[in-house]
Amino acid sequence: MWIGDGTLKDAKIRPDAKNERIAQIWGDIKTYEASRNTGGTLHEMAHVIQRLMVNVGGWVTSKQPHESKPGMQTNTSRWNAMRVIAEKVGIEAGRLGIKTLTAPADPKEIKGDFKNQSYWLELLDPKHRPGFDLSSSFEDWYNNTNARENKQSFWAYLDGQNEPVSTTNVADLNEFEAEKYKVKFQGNKLVNSDDAEVSTQNNETVVSGKGWAIFVVDLDGNLYLGSHILGVFHHSSFLSGKPVLAAGEILVDNGIIKVVTCKSGHYRPSFNEMKTFARLFPQCHGTAIIRPSFDSHNYYRMSDFKDAADENSLSNKVLAREDVQQYMWPWDSAKILSIPTRGEIAASRAPQPPASVNVAPLPGGYANAPYSGGTGYANEGRRGYANEGRTNPAISITRYK
Repeated sequence: MWIGDGTLKDAKIRPDAKNERIAQIWGDIKTYEASRNTGGTLHEMAHVIQRLMVNVGGWVTSKQPHESKPGMQTNTSRWNAMRVIAEKVGIEAGRLGIKTLTAPADPKEIKGDFKNQSYWLELLDPKHRPGFDLSSSFEDWYNNTNARENKQSFWAYLDGQNEPVSTTNVADLNEFEAEKYKVKFQGNKLVNSDDAEVSTQNNETVVSGKGWAIFVVDLDGNLYLGSHILGVFHHSSFLSGKPVLAAGEILVDNGIIKVVTCKSGHYRPSFNEMKTFARLFPQCHGTAIIRPSFDSHNYYRMSDFKDAADENSLSNKVLAREDVQQYMWPWDSAKILSIPTRGEIAASRAPQPPASVNVAPLPGGYANAPYSGGTGYANEGRRGYANEGRTNPAISITRYK
């Protein structure tokens, strides 16, 4: 099996389990295994993955880990099994070339900080409250002794709070509602459902500001875009949290795609998903620029990116701030300061001498002389940019290996 019988048996996850959620999880795993072995379609396999993770999330939110009867660590072992299942789902999603909603693979690690937020909670919540608010509440619930003693579910715990978890609810569009956000190419220009050329000049996103829109690509290769409204309209809104082929932010001028980035906290697309975007939309002009990595501020020409095997092969193709600036709307100029200038790029590529330090000789004549290495920037890690809270990507269940 793709997950392994041992993981399920050790956690007493059996086809005849009395717990309905556990039985459903087992059924989903067996269904996926059969589809995997018989060459199921992308839609079929993605649907089972989605349903499996919904059932895993449903079980995880039903009760906290607790000690079972002596010699029967059923509850704790099942929580551990949910982590393994999430990791395996991540591997499968990567194999299929899709991105599911993000969350720590280990549900015990769900927290309110940016790195460990769970957007599966947003999907599971009947009220569709924002995942970042629910993640903070999940952390509180997980550590709440009364909730553990009373075997109180996460949702019952939320209902018992005096203060509302959130004042907003995230939109969850059906297929008909999503149609008005769908765009398509006519020639080399994007047009909307009225065949009018698309422009994002009047759109806005929380991260990049005016002139930008968020986008997703569904499993059929359809492109959707719209404005990002924090706590109200997210990347997950277009397709009701279903898996995607790509997601991010986009800047379009008179139907011409000028900039594409991988900025999406809900899906955290990687280099591979951005390659999928470039493959699906060859109409995107080669002079357009793209940022394919969430933990890097590097931009490249689309013409260079399309043929690259990985981001390392693009090291000499990184665009400088001066090159990127001309593609941004004028009011966005303050949003791209993290992009290096030509001088900084040149400095980063120049050989760096060892740091000059005064050290005492060690036995044998060797000196304990540290070597600075890097590009010469102080405490850098990412070309010396300031930590904007986005340098460390959230753990994604679709990228566990």
